[in-house]
Amino acid sequence: MRNFFTLITFLVFSFYTFADNKIQLEDHYKVIGTFSGDIEKSNSFHIVIAKNKESKMYEIIPVSYFEMNLIRLPSISFKKQPSIKSFHSNNNVVSLIVAIGNSYPIQKKILDVNFVTGEYKLSKSITVNKLKAIVRKEDKSYIITGDEGRLYLTKIKSSDQLVSVKIVKGENNALFFKKISNSSFSAVDTDEFVKNGPVQPYKVYCYDDDVMYITKDNFSKKHTSVISVMIDTTDTNTNIGSVEFSYERFKSPKEASSFLHNGKVFQFVLDKKLGLIKITDFKTHEYKSLLLKEELLYSKGEGFDDLNNFLDQASKGKYKSTITVNESTDGRLIIRCDYVNPTVYGYNYNWWWHHQQFIWHHQQMMMNNIPKFGPNSNWFNAFKSFDYYAKDHYFEIVLDKECNIITNNGETIKPLVPTIEKKKYTKEVDEDESIDFVSSVFLKDEFVYFYFDKNYDSFRVSKKAIIND
Repeated sequence: MRNFFTLITFLVFSFYTFADNKIQLEDHYKVIGTFSGDIEKSNSFHIVIAKNKESKMYEIIPVSYFEMNLIRLPSISFKKQPSIKSFHSNNNVVSLIVAIGNSYPIQKKILDVNFVTGEYKLSKSITVNKLKAIVRKEDKSYIITGDEGRLYLTKIKSSDQLVSVKIVKGENNALFFKKISNSSFSAVDTDEFVKNGPVQPYKVYCYDDDVMYITKDNFSKKHTSVISVMIDTTDTNTNIGSVEFSYERFKSPKEASSFLHNGKVFQFVLDKKLGLIKITDFKTHEYKSLLLKEELLYSKGEGFDDLNNFLDQASKGKYKSTITVNESTDGRLIIRCDYVNPTVYGYNYNWWWHHQQFIWHHQQMMMNNIPKFGPNSNWFNAFKSFDYYAKDHYFEIVLDKECNIITNNGETIKPLVPTIEKKKYTKEVDEDESIDFVSSVFLKDEFVYFYFDKNYDSFRVSKKAIIND
């Protein structure tokens, strides 16, 4: 009986909503969307973006959530519709990267909001250049913008603490800049466990303090280009060259992907019968090649059959190969190789953005028999099928600090950063038709989501305890 009541207590408090904690907006507001984020992974903050039909202005309405109290703070007004691209926090001050307007030129500004006092400060426009990527760390952000011949890397601490570096196209980085104008960049979150990572050619990493790495996979040239940039207050050098790391032992590879970790470039190259992982030191160019064999695989996903079948499937044109590197709790390296369907797969660096977009597309299709915005129903069904229900077909190889292979002796290797199956926590939210305008955030031990409750005509917060398997 005691265990029964313990179980009931756990179920009640693992997923709860506070009926007395709610925010109601006046009738003259038309809600556009919401946004949620974390303050040092311990508390959440929330934002409502709405149009004031009386003043004809758009407003960012901050909502604080400390000690289970939901408090509406003073609004910040804009003439054009704002959207939040990223954020970071320092103590209780959250710095938001805000894009203003929907047509070129789109201004980007920094909005600092103190979520205890409600005080705020808005910077002047920091750029109107095309946004390429944002790298978010706990207490700062890096924004990358540019055009055909230039890239601007800006470190942001607050609305009045910004440092920029410009990179221009030249002979020493011509291959890196080729086709850069129409290419998207993908930032890799090196502070979390990376399951698959992005599949775009351009990737952005930031491991060390103020050192940024931008890589480009050039399949036609059979190499990976890497540019490293030190962002500080003294060096705005524009003559930054790229270094090329070529594929080895493959005259005509079918697939290739790369990942950068701790000063080393990891390249996964394969065809239908052969797979190779090449590890190259970024500074010394010393490298080691690992020819894949079944007996070298440390662990495998539920959907993995054998290495031959994996290589055959991954080399098909409809898939993209992926490789990621995560550290274990004892300092070893876990190399994870997989393949994904790029038409439905998306790397979720900024989870809050992905979840909000997923909810928004779902709501659009629920309200319209024929969707007018966003992907069609076939896309949505494929996305759900691939992301929710597909069996993992990855394999992992474990290396020591010198990149020597460690064979599986029955020991379980645990990643340094715990893996969280985020969709397991959001699935119930995704399918709840009684709520609207959902945004969510993962704290250290809790999944928190902010939403408009149709039954109570108000914004509320719910949360669920995170249980690591």
